Amino acid sequence: MRNSYDKMLKDLFRSKESGNVVAFKVKGNEKTVLTAVDDVRANRIIVLNPVSVYGVPIEESVLHLEDIENIRVYNARYTDPIYVRIRELKNNIDQIRRNLRW
Repeated sequence: MRNSYDKMLKDLFRSKESGNVVAFKVKGNEKTVLTAVDDVRANRIIVLNPVSVYGVPIEESVLHLEDIENIRVYNARYTDPIYVRIRELKNNIDQIRRNLRW
């Protein structure tokens, strides 16, 4: 089910202002993206935080509103210490993997 244009804008600005985590379903992508909104430009262009809640880099961090199929805002903050720690652990594991020599 697609959210209305006004509701999506409201949710995007809510995430931008408060730093809440948002889940995006983008057209043509099977995975849902969990991140926060950094900026909303001209009520059409959305700039996302380039790293997901789980520490995975987001391929496209700039989207058009028309590319979003669905959006959901969570009460959790992107800067919540639990999510920050998850990202730190993910980065540490990635670093260990790169340093391993087989």
